[in-house]
Amino acid sequence: MGESEQAASNDRGRCERELQQANDFHGVLLAMAGHDLRQPLQVIMTAYEWLARRLNTSSDQEYLDRGRFAIARLSDQLNLLIEALRLHEHSANIQPAPVALAPIFAQLCRDNEDAANSKGLTLSAHPTGAAVMSDAVLLEGILGNLIRNAVKYTGPGGRVLVGCRRRGAFMKIEVHDTGIGIPPDKLSKGF
Repeated sequence: MGESEQAASNDRGRCERELQQANDFHGVLLAMAGHDLRQPLQVIMTAYEWLARRLNTSSDQEYLDRGRFAIARLSDQLNLLIEALRLHEHSANIQPAPVALAPIFAQLCRDNEDAANSKGLTLSAHPTGAAVMSDAVLLEGILGNLIRNAVKYTGPGGRVLVGCRRRGAFMKIEVHDTGIGIPPDKLSKGF
């Protein structure tokens, strides 16, 4: 290798290390922010509950309901941020291994059961004995996001079904719902 090729290789290596350090730093900052925001959010939620017990008028209740809704959305977004950070940190050490799908499907259905029940949805997983080569944490994170969105965007009385189908040597994992779906022009952004 000539001197110019060696210099270019060294520059690429230095740039890659700097990018990784910046990425690690941003991950640490986001993790700290996510952790530090949970405590004040809990205080706000407790204060709202205290106020709700003391206010009686419907106009006061309307404002409290709006505040509760905003707090719930903020809490959900914070939980999603923390989950994304957990997945990002884990993705640096991906170790594919056999992953049984039935336990993941069952856990994700349990995790989303309250949200589904509150909307009158039927949430279920098709029984399977299948396993795939994957990373269990990342697979659960991806499927959890798909199922949360299916529950979120499916109207009252709808259905959400999780399952898989063998396609030759491959396994196709599917989340079906009776919700509004993703507009065709947005599909490329989601995937």
